[in-house]
Amino acid sequence: MTHPMRLESRRHGLSMATTSTAFADAARSVCLALPTTDDPLRVEPQSAPEDCDLTVDERTAINELRSLIAADETNWSEGARREAASHADDFTLMRFNRARPDSTSAALQMYREAMTYRSEHEINKLFRELHPLAPKPWSARQKARHAHYFCGFGGFDRDGAPYFVMRVGQADLGGFSRNPNLLELMMEADACSMEMIFRSVRAGSAATGKFVRARIVVDLTGFSMSTMRHVMIIKQVMKVGPNVFPEGASKVLIVNAPRVFAAAWRIVSPWLPQRSRDKCSLVSCRATPAALDEIIAPEQLPKFLGGTQEESLVALAERVPAEGVMGLDGEVGVVAIS
Repeated sequence: MTHPMRLESRRHGLSMATTSTAFADAARSVCLALPTTDDPLRVEPQSAPEDCDLTVDERTAINELRSLIAADETNWSEGARREAASHADDFTLMRFNRARPDSTSAALQMYREAMTYRSEHEINKLFRELHPLAPKPWSARQKARHAHYFCGFGGFDRDGAPYFVMRVGQADLGGFSRNPNLLELMMEADACSMEMIFRSVRAGSAATGKFVRARIVVDLTGFSMSTMRHVMIIKQVMKVGPNVFPEGASKVLIVNAPRVFAAAWRIVSPWLPQRSRDKCSLVSCRATPAALDEIIAPEQLPKFLGGTQEESLVALAERVPAEGVMGLDGEVGVVAIS
């Protein structure tokens, strides 16, 4: 096994000329730099430029949401208020407005719940601890995250925007369900993965002065209907993302989709908001190589997706040993990371 890329990753394909845009530089500062504090990310500038792509109505909605937050947050916990203070820039507030287009009051409720979730789950601390560039020696939690988690930063697409990979077909959901402590860790790792996407697009919007989003590639290689036996785990994951980390993705490309996935999609897709479903495109196994090549250069694509990228920050999605994982609150077994 290879160790995930270190900060000298400029030796590899992840710092090609296609990443020279402001969005890519901002994403690199999040994905390829180890966080040094547990503070929430505050982006600058806080105000969207006058010539950006926000409409007059959107700017009005942003100001309305900001006013509602100021009036409402006196009743919030100190941690939620601290999170809100770092998530008050125009583009971030716009993400909540777009996720709840029916009313600013609905956007406020979503924002309040998201800031509370971030505080109660200590997202910033987890992001630092479970970041894929955490220095060795790794703790048992860091080893288990790298070995058994299934998502991560993939690289940059042909436009210089970051993309992220979810190896859903390889995820050992059954192994997670047999190991409650590991399942808890995987849920924390998933929150950290969504935080990486959210930080990338927030930093990208601040850097470019535009409302930017990332691309998600969902790899279904290895998927079978037996995966659906663990549908509650899938439901847990799908519930958190759109509600706490809104409008991080522009498109979701679901690749290597077997025919059997159509039935599974009919089950799980209703759990996603309609806006999230509208972003999804299913691509068959046969059509996947061409679809990926159209948007991502080979040197920016991991080998397991048919590319030539030498190293990847996408977790390994290895099977969980039957005897468990050593070091996770009394569980036994060995996680060997070379």
